[in-house]
Amino acid sequence: RYEYEPVKVDVWVKDGDKVSLGGVTLTAHITGGHTKGCTTWTFPVTVAGKVRQALDLCSASVLPGYKLGKTETYPGQTDDYRKSFATWRSLPCEVFIASHGGFYGLKAKKAALEAGKADAFVDPAGCKAFVDGAEARFNAEFKKQNP
Repeated sequence: RYEYEPVKVDVWVKDGDKVSLGGVTLTAHITGGHTKGCTTWTFPVTVAGKVRQALDLCSASVLPGYKLGKTETYPGQTDDYRKSFATWRSLPCEVFIASHGGFYGLKAKKAALEAGKADAFVDPAGCKAFVDGAEARFNAEFKKQNP
C-alpha cells in the first residue's frame, strides 16, 4: 500500500512540547480535525533583522468524505476542529506558513522576497484570513451534514 517502509516512532510529541533543532526551539500545538494528530508549530524567526513569531499550520481542510457531528470520521473530530480554530486564533502569527503553499500564498511571497521585499512573509492579516476562511468552510460543511 505504501511506497516506503513506515518510520519507527522514537518519541510522541504532546501539546506544548518543545523541540530544538539547529538553535531554534519549536513549540508543538496539537490541532486535530484534519487528522487526529495534526500538529501546528510556533517558533521565532528573524526577518529583516527583527525577531518575529512564525506559525506553521498543519491543515484545517475538511476533506471530501469526512463525517462531522453525530457520526464522525474519527471520534471527537468535530470538537478537535473547533478546538483547533480557537488555538490558531490564540497563537502569535506574524510569519504564516503551512503544509501547502497555496494556504499562505507561497509563490507571491517568494516572488516579493526575490524582488527585495525582505519582510514578504510577515503576514498576520493573511494568517487571520486563512483561519477565518477555513472555519467558515468547516461550519458550512458541518451545517450541510447536520441540518
